[in-house]
Amino acid sequence: MRKCPICGYENSDNSQFCLNCAAPLTDAEKKQKPAADLDDLFGSGSFDDEESTSPVSSYDSFDEDGDVKIFEGFDDKNDVHTVKNDSAAHEQTDSDTASSADDTEGERETDFAENNVEEEKADETEQSENDNMPSEDNDNPADSFDSNPSGDDAEQYDDFGDNDRYVSSARTKKGKEKPVREGSLGQDLVFIAAMAVLTAVVIMLCIVYIRQTFPGNTLSEKINYIYTSTFTDGIITSNPTIEADKTSDGEDAVRITVYAKRGCVVCFREGQTYMERTVEGQSIAFRVPTSLWTAQHKGEDITSLDIVPNVFVYDPSRSNEVIQLEFAPYNTALQAVEINITTPSSESFTTSSLAVAIEGSVSDPSAAVFMNGNQLQLDENGFFRTTYHITGDKSGEYTLTFTAQKSGYAVGKKVITVKYNKSDIPLEIYNEELRTFEGSIEITGKVNKGVELSISGVETDGEINIDRSGRFSFTALIPTVGNYAVTFNLKDGKEESETVIYIEHAPDRERFVSEASHFDYDWLVNHPTMNKKLGITGTVVEIYQTEPYVRARLHTSSGDVIFTYYHTTEVATNDSKTYRIYCTPDGTDAETGLPMVYCWFIYKS
Repeated sequence: MRKCPICGYENSDNSQFCLNCAAPLTDAEKKQKPAADLDDLFGSGSFDDEESTSPVSSYDSFDEDGDVKIFEGFDDKNDVHTVKNDSAAHEQTDSDTASSADDTEGERETDFAENNVEEEKADETEQSENDNMPSEDNDNPADSFDSNPSGDDAEQYDDFGDNDRYVSSARTKKGKEKPVREGSLGQDLVFIAAMAVLTAVVIMLCIVYIRQTFPGNTLSEKINYIYTSTFTDGIITSNPTIEADKTSDGEDAVRITVYAKRGCVVCFREGQTYMERTVEGQSIAFRVPTSLWTAQHKGEDITSLDIVPNVFVYDPSRSNEVIQLEFAPYNTALQAVEINITTPSSESFTTSSLAVAIEGSVSDPSAAVFMNGNQLQLDENGFFRTTYHITGDKSGEYTLTFTAQKSGYAVGKKVITVKYNKSDIPLEIYNEELRTFEGSIEITGKVNKGVELSISGVETDGEINIDRSGRFSFTALIPTVGNYAVTFNLKDGKEESETVIYIEHAPDRERFVSEASHFDYDWLVNHPTMNKKLGITGTVVEIYQTEPYVRARLHTSSGDVIFTYYHTTEVATNDSKTYRIYCTPDGTDAETGLPMVYCWFIYKS
């Protein structure tokens, strides 16, 4: 290999010029230095034509740095011309130089082409950046040449400005190396970074679109939906879902969503309910009231229900293929019908009365209400009224269980505990009849000496007056028509007891009788607590009790009713009498389930 003394590039052994900078190649490793050592190099006289081996034929002058300004040329054998000392030789050299320049240019192009072929056969690898840098012996490579080569070899050169520097090199199509500016690498890095940011933005936009458009809980499920609906033959594109919803009427419901290919038919069946819809987009949904499932659980003591829809899908173009969808049980909490007991006011109380008045209401008037298994009748507002009768006249504890049932709802429940305590503390009432047509009534009576007495259930006009012997009196305020339960709370030392009496504020007799409606048995059954004046005719077939009030059964042509009253009118069975009673609805009898009325006035014939 021949190394260029100018740029350091390694050329093939038979190269006459450097393939990188076009400088002539010699056996010397470095460029000869003129100036001070010129006599040592050439001698004091002229060169001999045959013995001279220097590549330079003649020098006219040197520049300020001592470098050669002009060389004369080469002969046909690429050897230097012999230097002539006389003026004629100088003139001949000048003319020869002009003609030699044209020959040299052609020979140089021929050598370049031959050398390129040899380099391609040798499969030379790309030279490192340092090998492409200019030689340290020459600060400016452009000063080493008289002129730039022409033709294809011009690709080896580049004009450098004052602010440019040689940073790297690139191969030309002939295998030569070309300088690359530093600015190009920075631009490439900016372009690569911009493309990376653009790619990331596109990916993020695709993810957002997929999350907002396609069904599924996770990104993988959404991508699976796209793949399934596009590249597979199955008609189901994603797992079905079921979630809580409401009907247009506000009733609890579930929303069943099925994901299938366009054109598939989705069918829902539950009991006698059947729905069928065709998929026109990505999915189809059914809104189904939970009452379809809860209706069959009416009366059961449950607070929640597992729902498993019956849904199947088929493709009309492949009608022989029907797919039954599988759902995980969907547990829905059931709202209970609320029961509110207003009388008695406590869930556990003690009484010495054999009759316990019950009043209350439910949150839904369409619900069915039961007390100890016997159904109670509700009015249009959901109110009910009844009386619980303690039998046996023995002290003890009694439980009243109220339930409210409605399809699609959990069973509402309320429990009342009644402690019956037969009073051992005597109480005597002096009033012949606890009935008045006014807004107040005076109650008189007597208890044992030293017994403490208090009243609840009604308001009193002033304090209770009681003397040393135990006689007492007070005025009870009963401003509206109705029946009032008055509780006497007695305490004798450590012993305590309660006694209940009933006070009646009766309506005006003549007005009530004249305004009484014709009796409609079906209406009474359906409106057991509505405040309406009724006139009923029938016969007394059974008397259940006479204390502390009368409770009897009246047989009519339409059906039997239970009637109660607190006044002193007497009734009897099998007395061949026809009774005409004027009354108002009073709920449902807890024992018989018959409609119950409160009797204000009784006529018999």
